[in-house]
Amino acid sequence: MRTIWLVRHGAVDFGELKGRVCMGQTDRRLSAEGEWQARCMARFFKDRQVSGIFTSPLIRTRRTTELITARLKPPVPKTVSVPGLMEVSTGEWEDLPYSVIHERFPEQDEARVHALGRFCFPGGESLEQAGRRFEKAFYKILRENEGDLLVVAHAGVIRTFLCFLTGKDVDEQFDLFIPYLGLTELSQEEPGGPLQVRRYGCRPLETLGWDVAEHVWEDCGVTQAQRAHMIKVAETAMELIGADPAAAKAGGLPETVEVQDSRIDPRVLWYGALLHDIKRANGKSHPGDAAEYLQREGYKELTVPVAMHHDPAVWQPGLPLTEAELLYYADKLVQEDRRVSLEERFAKSREKCASLEAMAAHEARYQAAKGIAWKLRGAGLEEDIL
Repeated sequence: MRTIWLVRHGAVDFGELKGRVCMGQTDRRLSAEGEWQARCMARFFKDRQVSGIFTSPLIRTRRTTELITARLKPPVPKTVSVPGLMEVSTGEWEDLPYSVIHERFPEQDEARVHALGRFCFPGGESLEQAGRRFEKAFYKILRENEGDLLVVAHAGVIRTFLCFLTGKDVDEQFDLFIPYLGLTELSQEEPGGPLQVRRYGCRPLETLGWDVAEHVWEDCGVTQAQRAHMIKVAETAMELIGADPAAAKAGGLPETVEVQDSRIDPRVLWYGALLHDIKRANGKSHPGDAAEYLQREGYKELTVPVAMHHDPAVWQPGLPLTEAELLYYADKLVQEDRRVSLEERFAKSREKCASLEAMAAHEARYQAAKGIAWKLRGAGLEEDIL
């Protein structure tokens, strides 16, 4: 079996246009953020070995490939530029702001909205046509090369190709969101065999680092007090599973930690904790809003723990511990940026309950926290829990 990694290029430098343009084959460079994103993705490929490297000939994909492959395990094959991997040609609309397109081509713009995959850009091609071009080039690469492969291309053609692989209608391809530096992982059991989609549009756990947390905090306008709380929750979470917070901050966490009969991924727990309150300013909806942000950015492994960190339904009695339960519990042991007992934490929040309904919800959260605490006590990892 072999693996083929499809990677979208990093964020593009649009200058004053701020990205609100119809860009297909315009040859723009990566922005400073795009270069940073590519270096983060290089962490995933660190020490991996591939038999072939292929890229669209556009500057943004070639530079992304250069930054990613800098950390591949040698020998590193020469990068091959393949014109068929280019993004869709948007013809007369190329590099026009969407506001201008809507004004000049109102009927065609409306038609595009209702046929996102099949609409043919004036003087260009449709995403479906571009996807078939990409598909032809991609399968030629597979036929002519053995082993694991890296292919760096563009969101439009990758999404469309995924529609072909999964049977999804090409007009619904935007359901398959591919962020900048989103990775799609395909497998092939034998030469000429069908391709299986393992995952798509993700930024794997290996790409995460303290710099990613800082970038997300900055992007979401997180206050210093909120950062301090999340850091303390993350440190507490590591202590709950016997991991070293200093090693976590330095990127030295193992892939799994055995907790009783559970296999916990400390990376999910650490980064989930560091990012669980990034939308705290949104009030009660903040867990779901934070999870939606992380999903959109490609950090898919973090979404469930973050979404559930205020939900008592996270507690599953009789089942092995999960990262989501541990994040929920660690959050309940931290008041602002101080480690406290469950009783102190819930006594403080109980004062805010202004109705019987609020009191009942508060009690459900408290019981869930105690239930998770007893799971930890059974694992011998949390002695002073109540």
